[in-house]
Amino acid sequence: MKSTWLLWMTTICLAALITGISAAQETEATTETVATDETESPPDTLMVVIPDEMVFAAPALVTTVGRADGTIVHVICRRAGIDSELIEEVQREDLDGIGTLVVAMGGSTKGLGAAGVDADTEVERGEEVLAMASVADVPILGVHVGGTPRRGELSDEFCEVVAEAADALIVKAGGNEDGFFTEIAERRDIPLIEVGTNAEAIEALADLFGVAEDQ
Repeated sequence: MKSTWLLWMTTICLAALITGISAAQETEATTETVATDETESPPDTLMVVIPDEMVFAAPALVTTVGRADGTIVHVICRRAGIDSELIEEVQREDLDGIGTLVVAMGGSTKGLGAAGVDADTEVERGEEVLAMASVADVPILGVHVGGTPRRGELSDEFCEVVAEAADALIVKAGGNEDGFFTEIAERRDIPLIEVGTNAEAIEALADLFGVAEDQ
């Protein structure tokens, strides 16, 4: 009886240990993907048309419209050396003292569900946040790092709302194969930086915020 109890306890401990290791590996893999994502090949030529006088200022407030990729964009900002904070539910007072509003574009069913909102409610919230930034004279930088998976029926409305309000865009090449962001950027005459990887997104952000020159 005692040996059976010991065997049972040993099995439970091993299962808990394996679960803990798996969770740690999953977290590490997510962090690594943010920093070194090379799953998409860089575009043949980067579309970089940034006026010399356009330098976005820190601190940056990172948020999302569509409840997707906010953490990834925040980590990319930090890796670029930009003082930044991630806030999903942005209020007017959160914009006080902020130099740039960085908005991650794209829809996440899981993210919307966790927030308890539907797509229409999220669009309205996003429009309100963007309007608050405009009234507060805070520049808006739209960032799309989700590639093809963050395009389509769920994501495109969120992306359009942000792109139509942004002062500049940074987008993954895989999410712009149909020229969705290019059309908006050309029509609105705003800069578009098309990147192939998260590493290139880090470089682009550092350039926009003048970090490279300061270091």
